[in-house]
Amino acid sequence: MVLSYDQILKSAGMEITGDDRVEDLRKALYSTQSGAASGSSAGPLMLENLDSVMTEVLYTEKHFKVYNYLPKVPSAQAYYQYNKHTGYGSNRAGGAGFAEGGAPQGRNSTFSRNGVYTKYLGVQGGVTHQMLVAGQNGGVFEDPNVRENRDRTLELLEKIERELVFGQAAIQDGNGVEVNFDGLLTSLMAQKSSNVIDMQGKPLGFSNLDESALSLVTTGKQPSVDGYICLSSAHVKSGLNKQFAAANMVRMNKDTATGQVYTPGTAIDKYDTEFGTMQLDHSILLQEVDGGVPATVALANSPAIPAITTQPAATADAASTLFAGTYYYSVAAFNDVGESLPVVCTAVAPTAGQRVTIVITRTTGATGYRIYRGLAADGSDAKWIAKVAQTAAGNLTFVDQGAWKPLDVNGKPGDGIAILFKPNPADIAIAQMTPLIKMPLPQVGTIFPFLLLVYMVSVLKAPERLIIYKNCGTYPTA
Repeated sequence: MVLSYDQILKSAGMEITGDDRVEDLRKALYSTQSGAASGSSAGPLMLENLDSVMTEVLYTEKHFKVYNYLPKVPSAQAYYQYNKHTGYGSNRAGGAGFAEGGAPQGRNSTFSRNGVYTKYLGVQGGVTHQMLVAGQNGGVFEDPNVRENRDRTLELLEKIERELVFGQAAIQDGNGVEVNFDGLLTSLMAQKSSNVIDMQGKPLGFSNLDESALSLVTTGKQPSVDGYICLSSAHVKSGLNKQFAAANMVRMNKDTATGQVYTPGTAIDKYDTEFGTMQLDHSILLQEVDGGVPATVALANSPAIPAITTQPAATADAASTLFAGTYYYSVAAFNDVGESLPVVCTAVAPTAGQRVTIVITRTTGATGYRIYRGLAADGSDAKWIAKVAQTAAGNLTFVDQGAWKPLDVNGKPGDGIAILFKPNPADIAIAQMTPLIKMPLPQVGTIFPFLLLVYMVSVLKAPERLIIYKNCGTYPTA
C-alpha cells in the first residue's frame, strides 16, 4: 500500500502536513542566507513539495518493492529516537507462588534507548531554457519539467531501493562526513549475524522457509509468520516455483486418477508453513549495482581508474568459503559523483580453503571501491562481490573469503538474496523527516538546475525478526 507523506503523518497522529514541513525548512534556509532578498520569492528558497510525484511514481512503478513494503514512520527531527523492548521479566524463579499475607517478587519491563540520524538523500537535475520554450510552444510531446521531475524521482528511488539492502554508513563523503545509512544486510550482520544465512550457491528451498518460520516463532517470539514476506531475487523466486511444479506433478499423477486438471506453469504467491503463511514476491533491484557489473562509462568528475599495489595472491584460510578456480578481479573507485572504469587484475587460482588478498593503491578523490570477480581475463564477466570504504590513510587491503558468490559451482547465478520480514513499524521501518522536496539552484547558462531531496533513514529495531538468505543459487543446480 502506497502512502503519501501526509498520510504517514496523519496515521502517526501528527497535526502537520508536508507543506508545513517544507515551509519550516524554507524559513530555516532563509534565516541562514546572508543578504537574502526579503519575501518568499528568493530563488533558492522556493522549495516545492513533490510528495504527489513520489506517491504517483511508487504507485505506478511496481519494482520498488523494499521501499514500498517497509512501513514509513515520521521523524519529528533529524535524530530519530525509539525504545526497544528487551524484556518483560524473568521465568527463572522457583515458581509463581507466595505465602499468605506476603507479596510476590516484582519485576520491571526493560527497554533500551536507541536513535539514528536521518540522512539527506538526493539527486540533481535540470531543464534547459530551450526545452522549456519548445515545451510551452507545443514543440515537445510532454512537459519537460514534469518529465525531469519524474525521471529524477525514479533515479533517486532506485538509489534508495538498493541502499535499503546494501547501504553502508562507513561509506563517507569526500570530506569524511557520514552521509549514508546502514542497509538491512549491514545492520543485521552487526546486530544478529546468525540471521544472515549463507547458502553458498545452493538454491533456496521450501525447507529453508520452514526452518525460518520455526526460528521466527521460537527466537523472534512471533505468534506466527502470518503477514511475513519472502522477497527474493528473480531466479530465487523462479526456483521455488520450479520446485513446487516438480513436487506437484508427482502428487497429481501418483494415483493415475482421471478427471484431474493441472495447469503447467501455475504461479505460487505464498507458502504455508506449520506456523503460518508467508507471501512470496520477487525484486529485480536486489543487487548493489545494476546487473552487478562494473560501469562501462565513467561520469565526469568520477575518480580515476585505481592502480593495484599488490596483485591478487592466495593464502591459506580455514574460514574461507571461496570456490577453487582461476579468477580475475576488477576494481573500480567511486565517489559522490559516480564510479570509475575498472582495472582488471592478473589471474589468481585459489584452492579450497584459501583466501585472496589484493592491495589497492589509494586513489585521490575516491570515497570507496567496488570489487568484482569473474572468470574471463578481460573482466567481461566480472560480477560485484564487495563495496569497501576508503581508508583514513594509505592503501586499501581487500581480503576475499568468498562472502559473495556471483556464480555457483555450475556457473549459474549464485548471488541471489531472499529477505524474510514483516512490515511492522515496531520491528523495521523507514523514518522519514520530510516529503520529497525540489530545491532550485542558481541558474547556469541556459540550464535551470535543481535538487530533489528526501530526509530519511532505515531503522532495524528487532533483528531477531528479520532473516536474510544470501548467495542463493539457481534451481535446478545441474
